[in-house]
Amino acid sequence: MEAARPTVVIADDHPALLEAVRTLLASEFEVVAAASDGLDLVGQAHAHSPRLLVVDIEMPGISGLAAIERLRAEGCESIPVVLTSFADAQLAKTALRRGARGFVVKDRMGEDLIPALHSALAGETFVSTLA
Repeated sequence: MEAARPTVVIADDHPALLEAVRTLLASEFEVVAAASDGLDLVGQAHAHSPRLLVVDIEMPGISGLAAIERLRAEGCESIPVVLTSFADAQLAKTALRRGARGFVVKDRMGEDLIPALHSALAGETFVSTLA
């Protein structure tokens, strides 16, 4: 019997990026929901209790980082990995401090996102190479 693939909720306010992430992850993960803003992410995380969250930082409503903090405060055990267009070391430190287990820059999504999710599942931290 095949082992169940880890479940993921993805969150980004750009539909094309959501679809690209869904396609990228399809071979190894089960994307159970997609959210287009921070509040939607909070609702989807509670509704589906995924193992992982892939979270953009800048979204309408509340930011991805605020959503991560809120979910942690509410006892959500999903493991967040940030996927952002900002290759900024200070922002990476802030994201990790607020509860993210990984920080992936969108320009490196194809190379880094799946390894970042596997690292998060293993209890490790992953950060894309930042320029």
